[in-house]
Amino acid sequence: MNRPIETRTMKKVLLPLICITVVTMAFAMGFIYAKQPRLAYVNLDKVYNDFEMKKELEKKLTTVQDMRKRQLDSLELGLNILSRTLQNFEMSGNKKGLEERMPEFEMLRQEYLQKQQAFEQDNQAMTQQYSEQIWKQINQYVKDFGKNKNYTYILGGDGTGSIMYAQEGNEITADVLAYVNESYKGSGGKN
Repeated sequence: MNRPIETRTMKKVLLPLICITVVTMAFAMGFIYAKQPRLAYVNLDKVYNDFEMKKELEKKLTTVQDMRKRQLDSLELGLNILSRTLQNFEMSGNKKGLEERMPEFEMLRQEYLQKQQAFEQDNQAMTQQYSEQIWKQINQYVKDFGKNKNYTYILGGDGTGSIMYAQEGNEITADVLAYVNESYKGSGGKN
């Protein structure tokens, strides 16, 4: 008769002990999982190319480049007209007209070459400046995104071999791109 009482007592003690052990293990597993680094990657080319700030700055750059091209085209047209005039003077034997207009041609030619060189340098400088602005802003937004979403690491894959393989489930490019563009629009494009 003693046995059934012992079995009931053991069940009363053992069942709560098993439950406590299972709950403790579940919390421990959750704690260990929560402490593991959260890792994802972003396709940097896609983020860069689809970033609204980049598109806006690209439009500004194109506008400036088009304006400069029109200025150069206008100077080139003037040069071509003056060149034909000089050729006509030469063919007709008008040395006086040729001598009078040659300094004007040389001056216009120099102006054209100087502006062409200056525009090329300015275009390169603007392109570099815009690129630096864009990357600085993307980096800040990705950093903010990582903090807000509790990522330990966000790696950038850009097709240069920095990430050789990653499971697609770890790619957060679309989420980051949406965040970057929303943040940029939310700031009124003033970054």
